[in-house]
Amino acid sequence: MAKSKQAELDKIKQQILDDTVCADLAATATQLVFGEGNPDAELVFIGEAPGKNEDEQGLPFVGAAGKFLKALGRLHH
Repeated sequence: MAKSKQAELDKIKQQILDDTVCADLAATATQLVFGEGNPDAELVFIGEAPGKNEDEQGLPFVGAAGKFLKALGRLHH
């Protein structure tokens, strides 16, 4: 039986944590900001690097970039 996309994403996240994939970033980060949302989404936004708010909350796009994306979403509804 094939693993679900979410299970595969969870496995990748754990590998990043276990292997300290980006040691320089991990040295200054509070936590991993991996991502969230529907694993079956047709569109994915990838940020360049987590900001202070993202690092503190462990969630993507909760700072200025997130506010900008939300404002864009309101323009198209």
